[in-house]
Amino acid sequence: MIIQSIYFDTLGHSAAEINLKEGLPLRFCGVEYRVTSLSQIKNEMGWKAKILSLFAFPLFAQSKFDFGFNRLRSELAFSAMVLWYVSQLDKNGINIFHFRTQSICLLLHRFIGKHKVVITIDMTTQQLIQLRSYNKCFYLPITWLEKRIFNSGAMTVCYSNCTSRAVMDGYGVNHNFSLCIHPSVRSEFYTAKKNDMLKKPRILFVGNDFVRKGGDLLLKVFNEHFADKAELHLVSNDSRLDNLKVGEGVLLHKNIRPNTGELVSLFANSDIFVLPTREEAYGIVFSEAMAAGLPCIGTKTMAIPELIQDGKTGYLIEIDNVMELKEKLDLLLFDNMLRNELSLNAKKSALERFTLDLFLDHYYSVFKNGNLSLLN
Repeated sequence: MIIQSIYFDTLGHSAAEINLKEGLPLRFCGVEYRVTSLSQIKNEMGWKAKILSLFAFPLFAQSKFDFGFNRLRSELAFSAMVLWYVSQLDKNGINIFHFRTQSICLLLHRFIGKHKVVITIDMTTQQLIQLRSYNKCFYLPITWLEKRIFNSGAMTVCYSNCTSRAVMDGYGVNHNFSLCIHPSVRSEFYTAKKNDMLKKPRILFVGNDFVRKGGDLLLKVFNEHFADKAELHLVSNDSRLDNLKVGEGVLLHKNIRPNTGELVSLFANSDIFVLPTREEAYGIVFSEAMAAGLPCIGTKTMAIPELIQDGKTGYLIEIDNVMELKEKLDLLLFDNMLRNELSLNAKKSALERFTLDLFLDHYYSVFKNGNLSLLN
């Protein structure tokens, strides 16, 4: 079975594609997984890609309102590049085409109708509109294009159950063509060991977009209530933190890349993971934290409530709720028995849902059978 995958090479998507490329042929005999990134397509296109990039040039980029239809234009440019690539591609012998994500195949509805296609997505634009209602009129053309490709015969694999339901309920996709496969967590996070219990409890935050991820809220609560009782480790490359005046108990870690030994070590040596995010497509850092045995505090948005079991593997709070964040931190910082119990639950939950083997098994079943029958 030969699978040709084309993906939008952001960090999370790239990591997932590496896992599939390296893991599927080792785990399943007769599988060849070919990958092509959007950056590779741009290089191959040359001057044509530069023209499309001019079409996607951002306008009014500093405004929260998408007056320039920047998202629509960029996704149309990406999709035009991918359409060009698949039109040039020798398709002989390719059994399945895989696209990660829908933003790179909005113009491929006819292609999808003629081939066996799997599309992996982290969220829909309708879900994004729920978070950014002020941009609804600018995003509606994208939802129309998404509906066309979701209903062209492709199997849609979603990072979360909430996104899978959104595809079915919001776009009218048959339940046989939409399913959930959670992203996997690298094995290093599971094998990490924690330090001794004599140190102050350590709170970990990981997020490059510091304000969108709620880092400002966490820092405020920590400085006002916990600075002399715990440590707060902030992992972020946000330039807005360059002039941050680090207070008592606050340590800033910059230039740390995903899936590196440095990041694994920070997870291993922490006690609680907190990400009071205001907007999140999925939240794979919660999966990594649970794999490392950290109870988590997250917000009631998007997929996070299906990652964190409230009261069992951590706590869910309302967005921007300072009092709830303080109360949950109080519980986890100063009740060692509770923290240990939630830590064990978090590790167990991660082992049941986020391992690489499970991730590979699920994808193989979809590529081979068009469903998750391998699990039955």
